[in-house]
Formats: sequence, C-alpha cells, structure tokens
Amino acid sequence: MSIETPVALTIPGFCRTYAIGRTRAYEMIGAGTITAKKFGATTLIDRASAEAWYRNLPGFTPAQRITKMPATIAAKVA
Repeated sequence: MSIETPVALTIPGFCRTYAIGRTRAYEMIGAGTITAKKFGATTLIDRASAEAWYRNLPGFTPAQRITKMPATIAAKVA
C-alpha cells in the first residue's frame, strides 16, 4: 500500500469504488462482512477489509445460453 492509497474509504467512496449501493454497504457493515469505524458523524470503511471482501467474490462464469448465442446467430445468418 503506497502513501497515496487511503487506509479507509467513506461510504460514498466505497460505493463508487466497488459499484454497490449505499443500502448494501450498510448491510455488509451490519453483517460484519466489512469493517467500519466512526470518526464523528463519518463512517469509514477499512480498505483492507473491503479488498478482502472483493477478492473473495466468486468469479464470473457466463450462463450456458450466452455461450451458445454466437452459434445460434451464425446459424441464422448462414
């Protein structure tokens, strides 16, 4: 982690960075999925816990219908 990388993210920063909604962010904090701390009225999310959560998300596998789609389109064109 470099000096330019913040240790914590605000709720809006976390939501922007990880493309999730504010409600989901608070649900994740409540469930203990990510770690948050308070600084006055500001909620700060620990970047290390956010990155650990992101690394543990399942990988993307296209649905079978999507992988068949190019063959179906090619058959219609021919």
